[in-house]
Amino acid sequence: HHRMREIAARIQDGANRSFPNDLSSRYRYDKVYALLICWADEDPRLPVSIELNDLSRLFSDEFGFQAETWQIPTDNCHNELSHKVLDFIGIGDDNRNDLKIVYYGGHGILTKGRQLAWTNIPNKAEKMFRSVKWSGIQNTLEEAQSDILTLLDCCASGTANTDEGRGTTELVAACGFNASANPVGAHSFTRKLITELHLLRYSPPFTVSFLFNCILRRLQMWMPEDRKLQKAPLHILLTPDKILPRSIQLVSCRKNMAQALIDPDHIPIPNPNHANFASNGTTSAEMSSQALPTQNISNSILQPSSSKSHNIKIKSQLHSLPYLALHIWMNKSMSMNEFPIDLFSDWLRMVPVLAQRVQVETGFNSGFAPLKLV
Repeated sequence: HHRMREIAARIQDGANRSFPNDLSSRYRYDKVYALLICWADEDPRLPVSIELNDLSRLFSDEFGFQAETWQIPTDNCHNELSHKVLDFIGIGDDNRNDLKIVYYGGHGILTKGRQLAWTNIPNKAEKMFRSVKWSGIQNTLEEAQSDILTLLDCCASGTANTDEGRGTTELVAACGFNASANPVGAHSFTRKLITELHLLRYSPPFTVSFLFNCILRRLQMWMPEDRKLQKAPLHILLTPDKILPRSIQLVSCRKNMAQALIDPDHIPIPNPNHANFASNGTTSAEMSSQALPTQNISNSILQPSSSKSHNIKIKSQLHSLPYLALHIWMNKSMSMNEFPIDLFSDWLRMVPVLAQRVQVETGFNSGFAPLKLV
């Protein structure tokens, strides 16, 4: 009995942080960190650092992510990159409530073992050739507690893995494992990524799958003058959460965007099939000039106060609201270590209605351990 009460108290703590809810509270991450990587001696024929810096500014300025750019050194490049990625995983004590994004722009090749390696130049015969074995470093990322989103703009970037890991890990790659990526320029994978993220900066939380679909449709609609089709990007779920499957979500963390109560009926979700999209994939400028709509909520329940009279008023208002009671009878009593408290809190956060409060209770009846949600 004591264990179930302790479990219920932990779930209640999570519910108190999520309710009263709105669309922004359904976003599961407390903080988002981004590490953007290129070579210190990048190939001058492939100046990826230009697009990398643009993407870094978008992450920082428009989405409020904590973004860092980092260059792979010429000497001891593989070990230095491995150490950098380990340090990046450790930011925030590898909190499961954080999201970490890793981006790479540069050359890539497929090794004899059919694994991806990053290179500073494409020709192995040249004296300045350097490489890092990305597959092993990717496995390290998959063992992180936090969710990991990997964005790779290089050739042979769409490689799969063993489907083993801890958090949810997703990959959006510029092309398949046996293909070449589009070069730096107006139609590169990174440039399309920047365009779509810019258009989605005012949107409610959106999944990586939705972002990928926007990028793919934009590339699909563009037809160059020589009629040569461009390489299609890939989206791969590398390590899913097997107990509570979910997709990584993105949303702007800027106060004037994410903390507003967003009205989804007035948010401009980009649609590449719309007539505003010209044949070259560009979009009319009105998308970037639209103001963020917000709901006008003046309910006193949202106003914090410690006074006794205010608490009584809140309880009175809650009693006047409709509620739904859900009883869950579990097959057996569980210890704190056995019960998936974090996943249960994630499940509660995604409840598909606006609610002022969720109350968690527990008890025993007829030999089963019931958990009650009100």
